[in-house]
Amino acid sequence: MIILTRNEQYHRFSKLDYAANFLRQATDKPIRKWMLKDALKRQQTIYLWKIREDNR
Repeated sequence: MIILTRNEQYHRFSKLDYAANFLRQATDKPIRKWMLKDALKRQQTIYLWKIREDNR
């Protein structure tokens, strides 16, 4: 499960594709799936959105 957080906002997605689509709409930037994969590996943020993986 992919979790995106920004300030008090918290969004969960079952697939990386869904998270990428949400970020495209939220930021109006050309976000791609590979960008999220890279950010997950390096524990980075994308346009002020923190991204992490939850394996419950």
